[in-house]
Amino acid sequence: MFSSSALKKKKNSPSLSKDDFNILDSYITIEGRKYHNIDGLGYPLPCDESEASRLIILHFIFRLIFGGNFSSPVSDLLSAGGMTVLDIGCGPGAWVSENCKNYPKSTFIGLDIISANFPSEKFPNAAFIQCNVLDGIPFPANTFDFIHQRGLLRAFTSKDWRNVIDEICRVLKLGGRVEFLEKDLKFINMGPIMKTFSDAMFMESAENDINPYVIHKLDEFLKDTGKIENIETIEKIAPIGSWGGRLGELIFRNLFNSLNGLRGKLLPILDISIEKYDSLLNQLEEDVNKNHTSYRLVRIFGQKKLDHAAYQINP
Repeated sequence: MFSSSALKKKKNSPSLSKDDFNILDSYITIEGRKYHNIDGLGYPLPCDESEASRLIILHFIFRLIFGGNFSSPVSDLLSAGGMTVLDIGCGPGAWVSENCKNYPKSTFIGLDIISANFPSEKFPNAAFIQCNVLDGIPFPANTFDFIHQRGLLRAFTSKDWRNVIDEICRVLKLGGRVEFLEKDLKFINMGPIMKTFSDAMFMESAENDINPYVIHKLDEFLKDTGKIENIETIEKIAPIGSWGGRLGELIFRNLFNSLNGLRGKLLPILDISIEKYDSLLNQLEEDVNKNHTSYRLVRIFGQKKLDHAAYQINP
């Protein structure tokens, strides 16, 4: 059956027809872009080839900003080999693909809710599995030495976050490491155009019970498990636009493509025509450069506590 929520229409929203739905009812097409159509999943961005390409470029942007693919102190262990690594929400698999080449003696697993965008290249030390992590991580307890997750702020409610973190703690080995990377939805130094889009994104998040400020609660969520220690946070400010040099230009283009992909979700909230939306989008570059707009990125990482009691020798 088709999801009733997917069939709801608002004023000036793009019209939908039965032919717009994937035969498996997993996707919905709006204005030529494919989106998830899965109950309980609020993720607003598309899941098509164009979005996969954007995510691959975003992977390299993140690596450039942070100076590496992760901040957890695991590089030497990965090089030595025998490490098992999980990437949750792997998308097109750029993080797994690059790291499994850099660390051929360790094993990498990517999980994502769709498999269509998994890389076609095969790796001897990597695998990709289709899985909705909200249904649980399909591995036994104490499987992974390192778990990485990024870009899922707008996919999970606060309750979902706690459930996912509990699952991460379950499958993470004692002494294993976990790391998150998320972008703050609140932009810095917004002009009127950027503010229009930002306000709409906040409203869209609220409609799906997504807490846009969860980025500031991840360390709290980790502490509340009672199982994660040595929690650290690294914060970076990323420029948007040519005022920030080549990096700023790359970030702007990526943001532009993201907002283009969000058109089908934000149009009903803004209650404007497609032409007006595109006009605002075309004014965005001047807006961010004039106001020196940027956004905040945060990496939060920690370590699963060792169960010292398990190593005590009974007299």
